Amino acid sequence: MTLSLANWDATIGANSLAETGRSVRGHRLLAIVISRTMLEEDWPAAQRLMELLKEVGPSEWRIVTILKDNATIPPLLRLGEWFDFRNENQFEENISDLLSFLMEDVASSRPVYSFGVSSAKERILSNLFPVVELPKFVYSTETRFDTESELMEACDGAGPLPFLIKESRLYSIEHLSPDSAFAPAVTNWGTQKQESFTQWLSRQDRAAWAIELLNNLFRQHAWKRGLRWARSTDQFYFPRTKPKSVWWEIGGLTISREVTAPNMGWIELENQGKAEVQYGWRHQSIRADFIQVLGNLFLRLEPSWLLTDLDGKTASSNEAIGPLFSGSDPQERNGQVLRSLRFWSAVLAKGHHEIRINTGQAPVRAKLTPLSGFTQFGIPSDRMNYDLMMLAEMEDDLLMPALGPLGQESLFNDEEGVSSTTFRSLRREQSQESI
Repeated sequence: MTLSLANWDATIGANSLAETGRSVRGHRLLAIVISRTMLEEDWPAAQRLMELLKEVGPSEWRIVTILKDNATIPPLLRLGEWFDFRNENQFEENISDLLSFLMEDVASSRPVYSFGVSSAKERILSNLFPVVELPKFVYSTETRFDTESELMEACDGAGPLPFLIKESRLYSIEHLSPDSAFAPAVTNWGTQKQESFTQWLSRQDRAAWAIELLNNLFRQHAWKRGLRWARSTDQFYFPRTKPKSVWWEIGGLTISREVTAPNMGWIELENQGKAEVQYGWRHQSIRADFIQVLGNLFLRLEPSWLLTDLDGKTASSNEAIGPLFSGSDPQERNGQVLRSLRFWSAVLAKGHHEIRINTGQAPVRAKLTPLSGFTQFGIPSDRMNYDLMMLAEMEDDLLMPALGPLGQESLFNDEEGVSSTTFRSLRREQSQESI
């Protein structure tokens, strides 16, 4: 077996195809070491080199990844064999795993170039938060209104009201009485009926109604937490006409997350110069709804982004919005998505150990730990520490990135983002709020 060493970012010249073909001849395995330093360099250059190697590699050629630091493995390498060398205390064990793989690979003479899959288990975290308690009853009565807007105007409630109007009946989780907010909508108190909410969830003709009622209840809960719902984009966000950050705790640290920032842009002037102007506001937002999966109920949270007009309320686009990257693979890292999920669940929980939505009877309660499971492939010897992943690379998302329609590119790369200096200079009044 012949061993050769080379820099991963070697220059690709005009004769690279022939040169690379000659250099890999006689080799059946390429190992790529993933480290923070490597990812800080020009990763797209290495990606192009790998694509080139796939073209010239022999039929039995294979690629393995060696994870040296606590860094995100690029998507091109995630489906292949990988070996975890992050923990120095497990170095000998990891070397043993690697050597065992090499011996098995040589003995088996596996055919075509492909990404093999390791048999190690890996934990997969979802964005589904298990619901552990539900209201016992749903109440209904006849109403004279046909639409939600008519009923809202008559009841004049503060914020959204959790109700349904179906077939001239008003349905609510709140007990209907002359003292309730829905009293002006009731035409005949003698028609009031009480049904089991859990039975609603199990009935084919009522399950969708039950979910709709829970989603309306969630909108009221979010409204009480200072969030507003953009119907056109189905997003919850903090409406704002000045920058806003929210304090929250993670891993014993109290940090500040920017949730609203100015949306700036450049315009051409008559003298061929340029001026920076504010077009509106950028918001960290969330989509949220209840969902049944195999008979179990979950609260599904999906972190997202929103652009609004200068009023800080009106959505400026119904298109899907995301961070602007110059790379070809504009994806957020695992840690960023997990931190966003924990942040929004903490906002909704209001400092408690669970998300609790009051109903006037038994509350809706959801755990703060999302549903997780295991896959049969992953990094050998890997031990995922949820809190460490939450803290890793935290500087990546403390400030709001530049936003735009998905697929659009910007001058910023995916590692650099928007410089903190740029947006600190835009802040005039920074509002800080603790959750």
